[in-house]
Amino acid sequence: MRLLLVSNSYLTIKSHRLPLLHEAVQCGWDVHVAAPIPATHAEVEAEAVVGRAASKTHRFKFSRLSISPFDLLASVVELRELYRTVRPDLLHQVTPKIVTLGSIAARLACVPSVVNAISGLGYMFSGDGIAGRIRASCARLGYALALRHANQAVIVQNESDLAETRRWRLPVSTETQLILGSGVNLTRFREQELPSGTPVVLFPGRLLADKGVNEFVEAARLLKENGVRVRMVLCGPVDPGNPSALSKPGVDALVRAGDVEYWGARDDMPDALAEASVVCLPSYREGLSLALAEGAAAGRAIVTSDVPGCRETVVVGKNGYLVPARDSVALAHALEKTLSSQGRLREFGRASRAIAEQRFDNNHVVRAHFKLYSSLISKAAVV
Repeated sequence: MRLLLVSNSYLTIKSHRLPLLHEAVQCGWDVHVAAPIPATHAEVEAEAVVGRAASKTHRFKFSRLSISPFDLLASVVELRELYRTVRPDLLHQVTPKIVTLGSIAARLACVPSVVNAISGLGYMFSGDGIAGRIRASCARLGYALALRHANQAVIVQNESDLAETRRWRLPVSTETQLILGSGVNLTRFREQELPSGTPVVLFPGRLLADKGVNEFVEAARLLKENGVRVRMVLCGPVDPGNPSALSKPGVDALVRAGDVEYWGARDDMPDALAEASVVCLPSYREGLSLALAEGAAAGRAIVTSDVPGCRETVVVGKNGYLVPARDSVALAHALEKTLSSQGRLREFGRASRAIAEQRFDNNHVVRAHFKLYSSLISKAAVV
């Protein structure tokens, strides 16, 4: 059985999909992985890690930002040729643009079975106002037109996205399944004692406006004004391929202002979480935030936005707090409340670990994927 997993980045495959690849290899599958040509040293390193897990890796040209019809058509043509060359029995596509363009290519290449992972509706569905509504309508139409494969499954990561996909009028044969995120290795991310010294509030994620970086920084300023003893830390990569990305000079300017620290992009997230007392991601929308799930597994209090993909990691008052998105005042208040008691931090941390064990174990996630794989492959065999 040949599996082809396609994403817009080897970094994403490394951070979110390795357990799935390892399980497929252990089951004797011929596992192929494809992503765009790496543009950074970190992506080259990620490709090497992914290559050690898979049978073979493939590269293709792809622009995450371009909406030029010529570039979109070129991507469909290149993906079609890739699919014809690899000839997968099962194609698993990840990230929105890959899902839409790749689904067209999969039909042209006569791929027998397709899994489309909608890992968060993200930027296209997170805007406000007329522009945001237009963007969401265009995305909705794009999905509805692209996802027409006769033997496909759509995976979403939260209830809100599940409801959204039901508006797309997909073929009645489409299997739509809710799987809570990509899973966390609960052995690697183990519950740890709270650190001593000045408490650290950790923002673990790409430095995007849509992840709530600006609200985090403003909350840091407000906490400083209120005399709260805390270190507010950004921890994640800049992402120039995203339309809401902060620039590296912009991040440097935030650090110079003195309200936040920047730890850069780290591969040792269990160690970074060990230095934190609270994990805070005031994102505007997620699929299911892996960063927050990892924070919960590490036994940390969670403060995040009351939006899809974030709210699933919090039971309010038990392991953390939810605040309105884009509201730095509410964020600062929730953080101050969380930090006001060491006992509360410990209590929230224990509850977070229990939630992670119940909801986010990557073994559960892998089993759910393979159950879906088996269903699609069985249908293709009948046809």
